[in-house]
Amino acid sequence: MTITDTVFRNLPALNTRQCDVLKLVAFAAMVLDHLNTASGLNDTLLQAVGRLAFPLFALVWGCNVIRRPVTQTGLNRLWLMAMLAQPGFWLAFRDTGVQWWQANILFTFAAMGQAVRFMQTPCRCTAFVSLLTLSVYIPASGASYELRGLLLLLMSALCFMTTGRQQMMAAAGLATSVLLLNAPSGGVMMLSGLLLSLICLVVVCRHIPQGERLPGGRWFAQLYALHLAVIGGVLCLT
Repeated sequence: MTITDTVFRNLPALNTRQCDVLKLVAFAAMVLDHLNTASGLNDTLLQAVGRLAFPLFALVWGCNVIRRPVTQTGLNRLWLMAMLAQPGFWLAFRDTGVQWWQANILFTFAAMGQAVRFMQTPCRCTAFVSLLTLSVYIPASGASYELRGLLLLLMSALCFMTTGRQQMMAAAGLATSVLLLNAPSGGVMMLSGLLLSLICLVVVCRHIPQGERLPGGRWFAQLYALHLAVIGGVLCLT
């Protein structure tokens, strides 16, 4: 039995504390990567570490959307935080070529969340909203992984929706989507994203027991907007 067999067979059993740990690890990696990019340091090691951030966020997102139904109220809050984060996102990365209209990663989760809401409660209204949000988001997604990001979120959800052989197929699709996610950055970053994410997932699955939620686990969207505002503000003052 391989490590991946063990991990992906246990995916449906991810508890809330494990999800919080994965989220906090991903957030720390993301902040390091953003500081590395925004400052112009462009250190290769920090770039490699940063490649695990979105795959881990996607995995936790996939677990959460299957664990409880997606509500429009929750999505509205996420859309609001995405809009609040956008000025900081542009200020932080405008020197790297990011345009003001290019969406931050919260828009990726919100757009895919609308698609999941349609799948969970299919009707004309949710279908229209899903198609509208995707049609608006995709042209603006150049700074947030484009269709590759949506594919990764979809495969993450499928890993928790399926069991047995179907889950293993979804896991293979998830691994492939992680590789594709970082394909524009080259082979080293592709492998870094996959291997570091897998190592982190194995460690958390094996060594983090059920327990109370971690304080920062509930506030990803708010912390995301805050750290971008800080980075963008500092760059404006220097």
